[in-house]
Amino acid sequence: MLNPGDTYKDIKVVEFIAAGGQGEVYRVEVGGRSMALKVFYEKYSEPGDERRLRNLVDKKLHTLSSLLRAAPQRVEYIGSRLAHLSEFISGPSLEAMMEQAQSSGRLPWKFPQGLQVAVTIAQGVSICEEQTIAIGDIAANNLAITTKAGHHEIDLMDLDNYASPGQGEPRMLGQQLYLAPELLAGAVNTPTIESDRYALGVLLHEILLLAHPKVGHDDTQENFNLAVSEGRWQQDPQYPRTARGAGGYPAEVLSSKIHQFFRDAQSVEPARRPSAKMWVHALWDVLDDSRGPGVYQCEACDGFYLSDITKDRCPYCGALHPMLGLETVHGIIPLDARVTPIGRQQLGGSKHISRLHVVVRRIGPEHLVEVVGSSGTWRHRDGGWVALPSRVPIPISTGERLRVGDVDLRVVEVKNGTSQSSGS
Repeated sequence: MLNPGDTYKDIKVVEFIAAGGQGEVYRVEVGGRSMALKVFYEKYSEPGDERRLRNLVDKKLHTLSSLLRAAPQRVEYIGSRLAHLSEFISGPSLEAMMEQAQSSGRLPWKFPQGLQVAVTIAQGVSICEEQTIAIGDIAANNLAITTKAGHHEIDLMDLDNYASPGQGEPRMLGQQLYLAPELLAGAVNTPTIESDRYALGVLLHEILLLAHPKVGHDDTQENFNLAVSEGRWQQDPQYPRTARGAGGYPAEVLSSKIHQFFRDAQSVEPARRPSAKMWVHALWDVLDDSRGPGVYQCEACDGFYLSDITKDRCPYCGALHPMLGLETVHGIIPLDARVTPIGRQQLGGSKHISRLHVVVRRIGPEHLVEVVGSSGTWRHRDGGWVALPSRVPIPISTGERLRVGDVDLRVVEVKNGTSQSSGS
């Protein structure tokens, strides 16, 4: 053990932080800067361990991603014990935060914030993939979380068990709840990029749905191992809810695309698992409003979920999505189909309207109008008419006014199930 006040070169020990399976961590000062010093036990301080550590430091991962700020920056020896310096990060682990929230009956974050946390983690892991580094220990208790002005900052705290081509094997494997089937069964004994992808899928499941993907199948170690070896996602919405585990958000809050990602992430076939970069793109797709409907908040219960064509009601309270229609002088055109084509025939036969003028798509609770004709389409804004761009889906809502060719329309809400669409 080191003591407060001890000095080694330019390193001054401030306080002991924690001890783990491979070494001890201290807060130290280096040139007036607060840093973390990890000192490995003697048996983890052999020449091969030093080579692995120097290779990791040479990657300068702390400069490549906010998630990797705590990656090793400098190799040292404290006596005969190997050590490294890294950014000092204070804050509880992600696991501790989730457990504390669960015990108090609160949510650690709202669903949209969980998406932000998930994409931050996936981005950092994708950097490691690009560097051909398997982290080897992706887990909620290896991530620190701090909240600043409502924003969550995430830091990966442990890269000691990484694996990379040309380097010696790590001394330890990751944690059992995150081990890929091939590692858990002993078929392989070194982490790979593909086993990291399995662990990432488990972690993102815990963040997005606030439950482990094997919840309900983990009452004994034998049952848990069996569930992992099955290679399927036990919380899959294709199974009745009674057959799934309790706890967390219902899987229906996710989109069909992310459902497929979780199915593939749990596979016993390593090549099927989505890469970290694929997760980044999928999560950004729902966070970026410019790409279409993403996160939706139910008007009845205020619950958040992802909008897509598979949903016709809130996955929390069951409230049906509002159904819109276009009111004309001839009546109301209901927009209750997934795609409703509207043109000259639906709008009274005017020669100023294209045969197919606009298309309205219903995606979950959202309705989007897309101009496909050439005769002009406008929306009333700030006392005037603004032309809508061609081939760009535009969200519409109750009360808005549209002009298609020379016909004025008003967006209205219609009762569910009371009419049939004139399009299909």
